[in-house]
Amino acid sequence: MTAPSWKHPWPSHHMMHPPHRPEICDDANEFLKIHRLPRSIHFEARGANASMGFEWLFEPLNAALRPYNRIIKWGDFFDAKEDKLWSEQLEIGEERFLGGCASICVHAQEGYITRLDCEVEGAGWFVNGSLPLFGESLFTLVSWADRYQSGEKLDWRAAQETLLEALERVDPRVRHDKDEYRAFWPTLLKGYFDDGETIVSCRASSEPSNVEW
Repeated sequence: MTAPSWKHPWPSHHMMHPPHRPEICDDANEFLKIHRLPRSIHFEARGANASMGFEWLFEPLNAALRPYNRIIKWGDFFDAKEDKLWSEQLEIGEERFLGGCASICVHAQEGYITRLDCEVEGAGWFVNGSLPLFGESLFTLVSWADRYQSGEKLDWRAAQETLLEALERVDPRVRHDKDEYRAFWPTLLKGYFDDGETIVSCRASSEPSNVEW
């Protein structure tokens, strides 16, 4: 499966040319070959009383992909069930945010995308049903953020619902948990701002971040 509506909202020199990755499924490799991903995505939202931000970097795609359970150091936190789950999740991206980091992963056989953070309780978050759908979701995020660059102001509840509806049109599963994984996009959007918060600015870009995470 490819993403026929995929568009390149970023300059061509920001796009990756990863080699064929035999570790992941065919539709993911086909998407990377034809459509590609940006090297990174920087997201920042500011409200009148709060802010949030993170950066996703997809450089792991340029090397042999490692399962998440081999990236982390278990120590005293070993859990056999999560070790099994995470052994099938291959890291394709690194997330950096203030005070921490996480991994964006693809399931080796089934191809769905997760966000994993061993420092947070639970197995992790279900992001999208495939890499092509994840790519389209990134484009949707950028398009949504552009509204605020043009001066449109919405309260956070209306803004997040607008984005979730757009993401759901791309991938109907984005609001739903998957097995042990919680739904990522609703969790992300509801975790930082109160419902009545007015968004002052919002930015999603492939420009490198100057933030020291």
